[in-house]
Amino acid sequence: MPKCDQIIDNGTPLGPGHIFNRPVASGRHALTLSAPNGVKKTLQVEVIPEQTKEVRISMDKP
Repeated sequence: MPKCDQIIDNGTPLGPGHIFNRPVASGRHALTLSAPNGVKKTLQVEVIPEQTKEVRISMDKP
């Protein structure tokens, strides 16, 4: 699975790669992901207070 070269959360760049244990505010987050192979994806994620959220998405070309 290709690693993202850019992860953006509600317009704020979080950096490349896989993000672990990064605190974010609860609520709805619009994530924009891009990979070096040219694949770009956008998804909505709901973060619940005091809970951990795991999101895994394939960045392979269709």
